This record gives sequence, C-alpha cells and structure tokens, in this order.
Amino acid sequence: MNERMHQLTTIAEANDCHLSTNAFKTFDDGSFTIMMTYRSYDKMYEDFESKLSYIKNSLALSAFNIEKEIVEFSIYDTKISHDQKWLEA
Repeated sequence: MNERMHQLTTIAEANDCHLSTNAFKTFDDGSFTIMMTYRSYDKMYEDFESKLSYIKNSLALSAFNIEKEIVEFSIYDTKISHDQKWLEA
C-alpha cells in the first residue's frame, strides 16, 4: 500500500490536488476508495475540464480505477471557512 500511496501522492502534487486524510479508505473486502480534490479559482470551466481529464488519465496510467467522480462549479461560495486553505494559496 505504501507504493500505491507514493504513486497517488506524486500524481496529486504534480496536479495541485489535495488528498483527503483518509485517501485510501479501506473496506472489509480489501478494496479501497481514493479521495482526491482538485480546485481551480482562476481558470475558465473548459480549462478546468481539460485539467480534470489530464488528472484522470494520470490516475488511469498508474492503474487507479475511477468509479465515481463529483464535479462542482460555483460562481460564488458562501462557505469560505470550508475553503480557507485553498483561498490562502
């Protein structure tokens, strides 16, 4: 698992992604879920989609299987405390 975590960390860092503290949430059957977040505050939506596609391809090339993807788009976010770390960057 350490090698897989290293691979995921490398992909995340190379793409300005944030790994959840439980990035490798493991289930009873030995499977696991990867939780990684990419946010952009200064790109057009089309550029965001392109970057997201690149990240997914990077994960696929490293044999990470993507079963579910959640994409949110916001013009104005009222919950600033949730995104404080990202805003500081």
